[in-house]
Amino acid sequence: MTSESPTAPQQPYNSSLVKKHMARIAAVQCIYASLMDATTPLPTLIALQLEQKGEDAWLPKIPDKKLLQGIVLGTHEMHKALNARLAESLGERWTGTRMPLVMRALLLCALYEALYTPALRPIIIIDEYVGVADVFLDDPDIGFVHGVLHELMHSLRPKDMPQASL
Repeated sequence: MTSESPTAPQQPYNSSLVKKHMARIAAVQCIYASLMDATTPLPTLIALQLEQKGEDAWLPKIPDKKLLQGIVLGTHEMHKALNARLAESLGERWTGTRMPLVMRALLLCALYEALYTPALRPIIIIDEYVGVADVFLDDPDIGFVHGVLHELMHSLRPKDMPQASL
């Protein structure tokens, strides 16, 4: 018998990166909740997310508080501009009424980070939010999110995106 926990990761992980990933998941949950019911104050939604406990013992117990607050408060503050930019990007393919609210919340958070966190590489934003999508959505929707994010990043920050090689 080994002393390793069956839920322990196979490879070493970076606690800071896991906390940031958890913050993005929590931010999407907060924005989703605010889209569902705008009466609950954002600080309350953030506090509820910070009280959540991770299911796996090897994961950090709480998300990165500063990142969580920044994404939630920034996405909320810039909500109109972000919605307009998202609608412009989606065009007639998808409307707000057709898109599940959790997907809209996820795309708004990702768009906020893309527009207001210039030090964060677009490919990281895509990777992180596709990972977040995996928590909330099914495979076809995850693929859709990936495509939308890829298109948004090429549109918003083309110089920061890798060029496809032929």
